[in-house]
Amino acid sequence: MIPELHNSLKRNNKITTFIGKAYLKITGWKIVGIIPKIPKMIVIIVPHTSNWDFVLTAFVSIAVDAKANFLGKHTLFKFPIIKHLMYWLGGIPVERSTRHGFVDLLTEKFKKRESLMLALSPEGTRKKVERWKTGFYYIALKAGIPILPMALDYGKKIIKFHQIFKPTGNIEKDFAYLLSLFKDVTPKNPGQFNSSQA
Repeated sequence: MIPELHNSLKRNNKITTFIGKAYLKITGWKIVGIIPKIPKMIVIIVPHTSNWDFVLTAFVSIAVDAKANFLGKHTLFKFPIIKHLMYWLGGIPVERSTRHGFVDLLTEKFKKRESLMLALSPEGTRKKVERWKTGFYYIALKAGIPILPMALDYGKKIIKFHQIFKPTGNIEKDFAYLLSLFKDVTPKNPGQFNSSQA
């Protein structure tokens, strides 16, 4: 079943929604869980071990008719055709060497906008990591918005939206809970996922 979004987060594009649903059906993927009908949230997508995660997530986004934003390497926005596609999908170019103050910048965006869905990977890279990055957590905490955990399970071919989560300010306790949600998920490239942290 395809979750229904808050009206302010909808693209209202029946053609792309049809394409997204068709892709998921043809490739055997199913969406489970719900997306709460609220205008602001951060969606954390785990695990991230392959470029195919972005492709899959893009089709999920249009299948649910979501007007979502995501952070992407600034180099991806240099090529004309790719640049237009990235912006259409909701991309926000980020140069890693100048990310200082980015948490505050995105916090202000959430405070000023009436609606905003920001999707990102807490791992921050396709490579195996020891710890998640904390930026998404502090953006949610400072802006007073919830976090929606989304799992990509390649073993079961399920995209799962977990229950919405509001950060408490106790980052260690909150991270332990969030990590536990992805404990049994099979990534595209298992060797690049640090399941021990979950």
